[in-house]
Amino acid sequence: FSHNSSIIVDQPESESLKMKTKKASSQSPSPAKKKQKTSQGTEVRVDNKAKGTPFEYEPNNPLVSLPPDALTAVLCRSPSSDHDALWRSCKTIRSTLNSAAFTSERVATGYAEVSVRHITKEELWYNAYGMDEEHDPASEEYDAEKSARMKEEEMERFSELGCYDESYGYHDIKFEVMVDGRRRGSIDLVLFPNRGRLFLEATDAHSRELQEVACTLCDKWGRPKLKSIRDADLDRAAERGAFLHVVRVRVSEACHPSDDTDVPSKALRMAITHSKLQGKWTLATGIADARVYFMKTDEKLKMWQHSQINDTLTVEEEATEKDRSRRWNKCMYLDSKTFLRVGYQQIPEVLLLMGSGNQANWFFALPRFLNDAILSDAEASEVGLVKGPELPLEPKGVNRKLLALVVPACKSRRYELDAMNRTKLLLAEKMDQLGTRISSLRRRVSQIEELLQPHRAAAAREHIAELEKQRDLVEARIKESEEQKKEINEMETEFNEELSKGKADIETTTAELDAKKREKDVNFVQQVKSLIEDDGASIRKAFVLRCVSRFRLNDLFDALLDRVPSDERKAAINEIDFSGGTPLSTAAQSVPDNIGQANEQYEFCSKLMKLGADKNRVDFRGLTALGIYRTTVRPNRESRVMMVDNPFFNSIEAGDWEPIYERMEDLLMPAGGETEADRKAKQSPESDDDWDEDEEDSEEEDGILDEEEGGIADGEDDEGLDGED
Repeated sequence: FSHNSSIIVDQPESESLKMKTKKASSQSPSPAKKKQKTSQGTEVRVDNKAKGTPFEYEPNNPLVSLPPDALTAVLCRSPSSDHDALWRSCKTIRSTLNSAAFTSERVATGYAEVSVRHITKEELWYNAYGMDEEHDPASEEYDAEKSARMKEEEMERFSELGCYDESYGYHDIKFEVMVDGRRRGSIDLVLFPNRGRLFLEATDAHSRELQEVACTLCDKWGRPKLKSIRDADLDRAAERGAFLHVVRVRVSEACHPSDDTDVPSKALRMAITHSKLQGKWTLATGIADARVYFMKTDEKLKMWQHSQINDTLTVEEEATEKDRSRRWNKCMYLDSKTFLRVGYQQIPEVLLLMGSGNQANWFFALPRFLNDAILSDAEASEVGLVKGPELPLEPKGVNRKLLALVVPACKSRRYELDAMNRTKLLLAEKMDQLGTRISSLRRRVSQIEELLQPHRAAAAREHIAELEKQRDLVEARIKESEEQKKEINEMETEFNEELSKGKADIETTTAELDAKKREKDVNFVQQVKSLIEDDGASIRKAFVLRCVSRFRLNDLFDALLDRVPSDERKAAINEIDFSGGTPLSTAAQSVPDNIGQANEQYEFCSKLMKLGADKNRVDFRGLTALGIYRTTVRPNRESRVMMVDNPFFNSIEAGDWEPIYERMEDLLMPAGGETEADRKAKQSPESDDDWDEDEEDSEEEDGILDEEEGGIADGEDDEGLDGED
């Protein structure tokens, strides 16, 4: 038994062990003090670690003589209902049952019994407040009545489901993952019982992750907007009801000894189908998390972010980074299979909606998905995962330097152009104001002339007695009016001079900005030329054409395209970069803020198509450049007014923009017509007639909130408000 010290403790002491235990026995209570008599007279030993719980001391137990691996193999086949008795039999068996190796063996062989336990509101209260001095009877500050009153107030922050948010009404729900009756992990869920006009605001109040999930998957009323969810929701029940999201799943390392472990999938299925949640949600979502399957050796991965390998790493660092990337991707895949096994379905649209930086798979479930049994690991593998398009890697080395040079140059140029346009608009507005004032003064002069005519006529008729008495007064008024006329003429002259000066300022400012722009262009082109000719950078491999297209910069685009061999230019214009976009799709995705920018966008897209840009190319979502444009401008198109609060831009009614939208759509219309995805991109899901009931409900909610906040929803007068105001 030299291989297991715990077994040695349970065996009768031999001569060889007396010397080893002599020192320990002199420092601990004698065995007699540890032994007690049961009511039947059986001698038992008290185990201090078990808080005084006695277990029978069986020195002749044959299991004790087995090697650890054999003992684990024997015990793992026993039902968990017998573990309590076995745990009290002797220290060796107790140690085996408590070991991670035993749990791993039980899980790997399929004998482990998995369950979840809902954390009650009393437990949540105790964890949050129960340890405070105000609730501790041993504390000097303890007051029974005050403690009871505080507890009653604090319990209002908890519901039967979990922690309750009084402002938005969502519940944070917690479960413990139990394996063979022992806590081996936890599951955190959040439930939003009501979806409506405050849904996005409520998710934003909860966490950044929930805000991102809600904005990506749902519209402003909380209704699913992605095709994969809407197609699966046959009865459209997911548009109403509660929204459930899996926030966090954690299980101990011993519970996933192999890739096909059942513990996470069983525990998650039990949690979302728990009796507390039965019939309380219509749409559930979750995001795969690699950390669920982390081992102790993956400790460094907890703070590691999935990134591209760059040229600044050494050979050893690059190899380590690749190993970490492979391990991260494997754990992400394992947790993705967990969701598939539970019954969730993947949301493939997210792969491109979230951009190239998103490495996680998103999933959703409807209640009917969970009617079938949990899938096996093999069955989940057969279901498979939809993968995004194979995109090029981000630029490295000198190409990365070229991209780093172009990006700030484009941003700076766009800022300068917008600043120049704003300056022109402000100067033009000032000139309009001066012209308006001049016109107003001229009208005033005409009015004075009209007033002077009868007075002059009256002054000419001096023979009339009544007018003779008022002659002095009339002459004074005439003189005053003539002085006003003279002053107005002087002001008009001054305003005309300012108008001429303003025009000159515009010309000077434009010339100065153009000179600076030309100087920067020369320096920029020289730097690009140096990177290409001296360092071997490539315009195509750096994907800089798409960057310039985003900002609609014709001059820079021409300068960069000139550096591409003539026989490769068409391919460069249609090349997909590491985020899945082409120059044309990127230019179509740029949102114009004013008429000038809208004209820029149209001219730039026209230029790309003349150079060979393919407007028929379909992306992963089934969208052409037309669909991408529709998706981008739809919010502004529906908002009725674009940039109405921005003083620097032209605030034009949405109806005046319709010709601009139609002109762009005609330009981007594919040769074979719009795709199904393009057609749906133009439609807003909120325009469906079936959704009127929700809108009426929302209007009722608005009225309720108005009553609660102001008390004037039903037409009651507010003392602090004036009717006319």
